[in-house]
Amino acid sequence: MIDDDSIIRGLYRDYFARREEYDFYLAIDPEEGFKKAVEVRPDLIIMDLILPKNLTAPLDIEEANKEFGFKLLERIRKDERTAKIPLVVFSNVDSDDDRAKTKELGANDYLVKTGAVPSQLMAKIESLLGI
Repeated sequence: MIDDDSIIRGLYRDYFARREEYDFYLAIDPEEGFKKAVEVRPDLIIMDLILPKNLTAPLDIEEANKEFGFKLLERIRKDERTAKIPLVVFSNVDSDDDRAKTKELGANDYLVKTGAVPSQLMAKIESLLGI
């Protein structure tokens, strides 16, 4: 999961920790998320759309915005090591234009965080993984 929100990361980390069939990895910004995707080669990527440019580099904290999320999605899809990994955008952005753009960039699915519960995200994951 690539998400800069510590509450969301904690909620889903705890949720997946109770499900032994899944290993769950966390990243807080696009750079860390891409590196982890290449290193781990997960079965599926869950990512927020509104992300900071880089929270892991000191003195390089920038305001989070969806352009960093779009750039990360594009980077994941263009790299042969990560291009075929199913990807769910999990964001509070609820706009038809942004949904269309993520689809165009290669996202497999999109779920709005607001009002979503872990079981809804799990249903999307299991559907994409054919479980």
